[in-house]
Amino acid sequence: MPAGTDRHDGGVVDDGGADWAGYYASSAGREPRPLLLAACEELGAGQGRLAIDLGCGEGTDTLELLARGWSVLAVDAEPAGLALLRARIPPSAAAGVRVLCASFAEANLPPAQLIHAGFSLPFCPPQGFGDLWARIRRALAPGGVFAGQLFGTHDTWAQDPDLTFHARHQVEVLLDGLDILRLERLGRAPIRSGIEKRHGAAGPSLSVEGRPDTEPLSGKKGSPTMPAKNATTESGGFSAEERAAMKSRADELRAEGKKGAKKADGLQAVLDSIAEMAPEDRALAERVHVTVTAAAPGLSPKTWYGMPAYANADGKVVVFFQNAGKFSYRYSTLGFQDAANLDDGDVWPVSYALKKWSPTVEKKVAELVTAAIS
Repeated sequence: MPAGTDRHDGGVVDDGGADWAGYYASSAGREPRPLLLAACEELGAGQGRLAIDLGCGEGTDTLELLARGWSVLAVDAEPAGLALLRARIPPSAAAGVRVLCASFAEANLPPAQLIHAGFSLPFCPPQGFGDLWARIRRALAPGGVFAGQLFGTHDTWAQDPDLTFHARHQVEVLLDGLDILRLERLGRAPIRSGIEKRHGAAGPSLSVEGRPDTEPLSGKKGSPTMPAKNATTESGGFSAEERAAMKSRADELRAEGKKGAKKADGLQAVLDSIAEMAPEDRALAERVHVTVTAAAPGLSPKTWYGMPAYANADGKVVVFFQNAGKFSYRYSTLGFQDAANLDDGDVWPVSYALKKWSPTVEKKVAELVTAAIS
């Protein structure tokens, strides 16, 4: 961590983050994390069920779980925090907790009804995050809840190569197959905070509880769930298969060297721009992106004045998408620039209003893009 900077969880670390003992000692009196309390309310009394506290630190959240009747596996790689935790465990609760000094990579995660990671997952190095998340998903029992935070790609620490950061679309991929009970942006930086619940035999679904401040995800507890995106979704956004294909394409581009890396960065910028849109605009933008890239694979995604755009080999924008929310319009816009070959006599349209996606709209957009590059 940078010396003298605020931690995302409200503490302050000096000495380049090396003074963990001092940090843990100063934070031992904090309140349990609100997200953990919300997860506990969702699941009810622990009644001896297993909860895992990943990155438990000085143990405030572990102690809260014990007080609520949970058996707890408390995991942290810092002995200083675990020493404080052991000293704080009431003798009457000692049999209900197992303290494990281990890194995330070393820790064995047994099946659990509740997995809590309070501002700890981003400290997993990027090369190990995929394996860690897969093990968390496997450990999360049917009907169980995961509660934790992720750091966004625009975070003030985003240049730190040893930490892991996620864009919005990457978070959605991580949560695919889980019911989202809460997904919020915290503070000025896009830090993610969420509770996700794995259901038993039920199919993949997505529901949202809570009201975020800058990324409105609608819905309340008890509301009907929305089907997760899949290959047959017509009006929704990216399917899981499309997300996987985009990730593979970005990896391929970066493997091509400097020029390919620039194209991969352009693709990522477009996906990040789409991810920041309101839900209805985002769903439209995602379908436009899939349709444009399928109809004109030679165009390179890039942002243009912050909007998703697609440029030719000369770097000139051919087509762009302007979401309704950008200027508070009542419709989104598919626009074409001078590089588009849509000429038709002395007058022709270069801008189209988009209100809702459908097979008819998809066909029209594909035809326009095909004509634009002809």
